[in-house]
Amino acid sequence: TRHGHGLVMIYELWKQWHKCRPILIEEVNANALYNEDDVLIGLATGDLKLWIGKKSALVTRLRQEPRAKVAECLFVGGEMNEIISMGIEIEKWAAEQGCSLVMHVGRQGWSRVMTDYDNYGVCLMKEL
Repeated sequence: TRHGHGLVMIYELWKQWHKCRPILIEEVNANALYNEDDVLIGLATGDLKLWIGKKSALVTRLRQEPRAKVAECLFVGGEMNEIISMGIEIEKWAAEQGCSLVMHVGRQGWSRVMTDYDNYGVCLMKEL
């Protein structure tokens, strides 16, 4: 049934989230705009997208601004080299979605490793 299919999708999403939850929960809890329930609801509605690697995970969202469509990385955690590789995949996906910018909002330390992004304080942006 349609209802049963929706429950299966939500359960699969819940399993995916709990697979990477230990990697991301500290970032989610440190954020004033989201809590874990908000993330789960966003993933279930498709407003947020979960990216899972072997040792890393990211949560992104698409945002339409007056002059640009933006892919924003909200929560990032895991192994740095894998995160950078996943970032390349996210940039490709973002361009396919019609985005002209990718934005990471996070701790200042990200600017040391995301050297191809412009530093706007703790907001790093890259034109695609």
